[in-house]
Amino acid sequence: MSLTKKLISLGLTISLWVVAGSAYAVTPANTQLINSALLTYTGNATGVSSSVTVTIELVQATVSIAATFAAPNASVNQADNQVYAATYNIQSNANGPDTYTIASVYESVNDVVGSVAPTTSIPSFILGATAAISVAASGQPVITVPADGTGTTVVNGLEATDTVVIGGAIYTILSVVDNATGTSTITLSGNLASAVAVGDPIYEYKTFDVDITDIGAAGGGATNRLDLRTTVTSTAPASLVFTYDVDINIVAISIKKYVREISAPCGTPGCLGAVTTSHDNGSGGGAQTYYDAGVEAAPGETLEYLLVVTTSTAPIAVALVTDGLPTDFSSYVTGSTRLNAIAVSDEGAAPVFPMDSGADDGGLLIDDNGLRTAGTEGSGTVGTSQTVFITYQIIVDS
Repeated sequence: MSLTKKLISLGLTISLWVVAGSAYAVTPANTQLINSALLTYTGNATGVSSSVTVTIELVQATVSIAATFAAPNASVNQADNQVYAATYNIQSNANGPDTYTIASVYESVNDVVGSVAPTTSIPSFILGATAAISVAASGQPVITVPADGTGTTVVNGLEATDTVVIGGAIYTILSVVDNATGTSTITLSGNLASAVAVGDPIYEYKTFDVDITDIGAAGGGATNRLDLRTTVTSTAPASLVFTYDVDINIVAISIKKYVREISAPCGTPGCLGAVTTSHDNGSGGGAQTYYDAGVEAAPGETLEYLLVVTTSTAPIAVALVTDGLPTDFSSYVTGSTRLNAIAVSDEGAAPVFPMDSGADDGGLLIDDNGLRTAGTEGSGTVGTSQTVFITYQIIVDS
């Protein structure tokens, strides 16, 4: 009898059972692929079987910044000795959890002095990832995913309170039920905005901060720039997965001081300095000529000082101006201080001069607001490419 006839006469059948369904768009790490073969024959309807289990390994992928999660500007302008702070938004693209370390350093320092080293808000973190194993309808919060074999409240690095990206939308995980085998469930804090298909990825999304408490000051060269590099490195195995560079340009903020006589025009050879024609902010009803040196005044005459603060391509905050009055043979004209042509009230207690460093608030807060309420100080904020004018008067003792 041939082998074929023997098999037929024994009524032998062999069935091969495999995981049903088509291939998924993303197969999560730690998913178990179980392949079982079953042999049944006459007299043994139950049959005997043998199976093998394959666990899907982590496939690393470069983390990314999605289009809706803008990275810090590649080039920023800031004034001397300012604080720099940037928030980085980072998303996994792997098929499972991976640990990442963060480092921020100056790749180069160009004509800058006194810079403080950058720090990061978290030195390392885990980004989890998985994928749907069945369709999840929109308008409800539950997604079924493959179990990762641990049977905990964390599935493939995802747990309650994590932020995830699904189909381009951001969600927060409310809870996770992770079974030891089979499937697990992720419940979101809000309903799905759109349906999730089998194999659709679920990527964790995190933010971290890079801070510099003092960027330093321009050193007098031509460049005046810090090149800040932030890297995020995968630890399984170690490989560079993300690099982001920011150029911090330190730009000049200037203050200039000028003076003019109120009582009489400045005559030669008294006015020997450079001339600036600027609005005097209200005391003379229009543009006045001020000088940076060489002004002469007789006893009893009134002098008006002009301070000009100029920003360029960087704003400044908590901008406070102090000025020292001449210590001898002169006195401040009460009520004469103007900020952007608007009166500033004198201090309530001596010394009453608003810009005296010993006054109630240690100086005069300025801003570029030309509509400020009379009698008040500025907000302390001056925008880019702005000019701020301050004037006040003194009388020479007679």
